[in-house]
Amino acid sequence: MTSWRDTTTQPAQDDLDALVTLASDRAQDLLKKYGEFFPFGVNVSDQGQEGFFDADPGLGEHPESMEVLGLLYEGAAEAKDRWRAVAIVADVTFNGADAVRISAEHRDAAIALVITLPYTRKGLLKKTVTYGQVTAHSDERQVWTD
Repeated sequence: MTSWRDTTTQPAQDDLDALVTLASDRAQDLLKKYGEFFPFGVNVSDQGQEGFFDADPGLGEHPESMEVLGLLYEGAAEAKDRWRAVAIVADVTFNGADAVRISAEHRDAAIALVITLPYTRKGLLKKTVTYGQVTAHSDERQVWTD
């Protein structure tokens, strides 16, 4: 079975690995602090600078996650000429459980890499988080579609 790493350059692999790590760390920090999070993005610029971005659909304090995700992908697509990699991160339900979903793309990779990290919250304020087994699969790209 061919892995995405077999068809992706080492620099692109390095960018995607860094994005997934940064995205996962931020999501875990937010879960520990707040018990949840709104979708957000992480990017690597053409110059190699890593950064975070978010989206506000202007629908009040608790917008629908799908609205936020749509705007994150739109913003990433608009910036794709200045960025070489992007990851969109969401707090989702996966196989009936809470999970962190990271969809990472690189302009030099033919696929999107989707990482899913299931978790459970415990404790009085549900801020103790236990993580399950990470899964990964490839998907179609949504930012670099041409």
